[in-house]
This record gives sequence, C-alpha cells and structure tokens, in this order.
Amino acid sequence: MRKLTGIAIAACLLLGLTGCNNTRSPDEQAVLDTLNNMFLAMSQHDIERSKALLIADGQYHSFNVQTKTISKSSFASYLETLNNKNSTASERLLEPTHIHVMGNVASLTSHYKFFINDKFSHCGDEVFTFVRDGKKWVITGSVFTVDKSDSCN
Repeated sequence: MRKLTGIAIAACLLLGLTGCNNTRSPDEQAVLDTLNNMFLAMSQHDIERSKALLIADGQYHSFNVQTKTISKSSFASYLETLNNKNSTASERLLEPTHIHVMGNVASLTSHYKFFINDKFSHCGDEVFTFVRDGKKWVITGSVFTVDKSDSCN
C-alpha cells in the first residue's frame, strides 16, 4: 500500500499536479469553468461573452511587485481593451488552485502566468470573487499581483 501511495505521489509531481485534484464539487467546477470561459473570451476578443461572465460594475485591483503600486480598473475599461485586435492576451492558472463556495458566493485563488501574443508577460497571485446569478456564476471582482521579475519565468 505504501508503494502505491508513493507511486501516486510521484505521478502527481510528474504531471505538475494538474490531474491530481479532481475532487471538485459541481459548484466548484462551475466557478472554475466561468473563469476559464472568461480567459477564453479574452483570448478571442469576445466582448459579448465577457460581458455575460462579468458583473457590470465589477473592478480589478492589482499590486505591482516591482513598483509597489496599487492600481484599480473597472470591468468596463477591461472590456474596451478587448477591442485591440493587435495583441492577444492569455492567462494560465497554476496549481494549486483553491476554490471556496459558500452558498451563492465563491472565491478562487491561484498563482498565474500571463502572456501577450504567446510571449510571457508576467506572473503573480490572484483572487477572483463570484456570485451566483440565477443558475450561473458571474465574476464580481479580482485582486492580483503583477510580477515581471525573472523569478516567475
């Protein structure tokens, strides 16, 4: 039994832990799916799909690790950036990703990497908040760090 446990742990490490935490509840998976759909909409410059996934008056707050500054941006201004078809942004969540659902509210925390035109831009830590709107989850806000140092590349 100990040998099987050791093999399972080794397999998880080799897989980067991505396939080792498949014990999410349906609500947790729905929250993760909402965020992944938003990332997909971002990479496809899909403003209408993004609007359906974001609460209208939501905001992002970011902390730049290098400059030690805090910035705030509205979802409305984020949606305007999707009009720029000259560059394509994509984001990848890194394991472990933690999702916590409490009734009709949820949060997701994760480390992430961000790319522009498939080139690494920065990494950081982030927290997304969600609320259930009828039968679907929508993103209400986000707080994240922006780290452009070599330590995250």
